[in-house]
Parts: sequence; C-alpha cells; structure tokens
Amino acid sequence: MVGEGKARTTVREALQSLASQGDPEALSELATLPTLPRLGAHLWQWFSELTATRTASGLGPNRLTRAEIRAWEADEGQWLDLWERRAILRIDQAWISSAHAAPK
Repeated sequence: MVGEGKARTTVREALQSLASQGDPEALSELATLPTLPRLGAHLWQWFSELTATRTASGLGPNRLTRAEIRAWEADEGQWLDLWERRAILRIDQAWISSAHAAPK
C-alpha cells in the first residue's frame, strides 16, 4: 500500500493510474508485476470482497472468522469448497501478519 490515511492505494492501482497518464516507467513496472494463477485468481477476488467488510480493534484489523465467511457465502450465494475456505483463511493469516509487521 502507498499513500496515507484514506488516500492509501495498492501499488498496482497507483501504477495503473500513472500508466493511464502515459508514464513510461509505470508502464514498464506494470509489465513486470506478478500475476495470479488463473485457477486461483477467484480466491483473491473473494478474499478482497471479504476483507472489505473486515472489523478492526484498537490494535488493528481482526482476522476473518468462519462465521463472517459463512455470512458472505449466504449473501453472495457462493458456496466455498473446503480447500477454498482454507486457502482464504491462509491468505488472511498472511495478510494480517503483513498488516502487523513493523514498517521498514
């Protein structure tokens, strides 16, 4: 994430904005960013939808719970396979770890 407060955005979004304005360095850097595997890209989309409704405490963002995932499934009419649920929980664990990591 880059920026401060509500103006924070992902690096990819920032680069896409610059590239749309014709920035050659942004275009070059976008071309080298990794892409998600085709068979797992849906998990990242679902995780993004789940994390948009994430709760937080005074110590930062909370982990996603199975109950929150079940509520999302019911709202979306999208039922996860066990491996998909486990993958999303592992992604969340990594996301939480990076959110709590000391700044470099």
